[in-house]
Amino acid sequence: MIEFLLLVLYGTTTACGIYIIHRHRQYFYERFQKGVVSVFMLAMLFFLLAYTFNMLIVLLFRLAELLGVDMATWLTWLHYTGLLPNSVQLVELSY
Repeated sequence: MIEFLLLVLYGTTTACGIYIIHRHRQYFYERFQKGVVSVFMLAMLFFLLAYTFNMLIVLLFRLAELLGVDMATWLTWLHYTGLLPNSVQLVELSY
């Protein structure tokens, strides 16, 4: 039950982040065209993009775990694509 609730919460958070970025797209575009860019605006844009990307990765992990995907395969794939943090260690399995 908690996995489904977390999946719904992560999905809602991701959808809200994407919606906010989409609704502010025209504002960011106009400000960049005029050359009037504030540090706060850049920090907000960076935070929103990083947070939404992070939530997409968390949602992907939760969905993969819920569907029973082999996590060793997922970790290997994420390691080679560079999306896996350096703090996560891969363990070789011997058959």
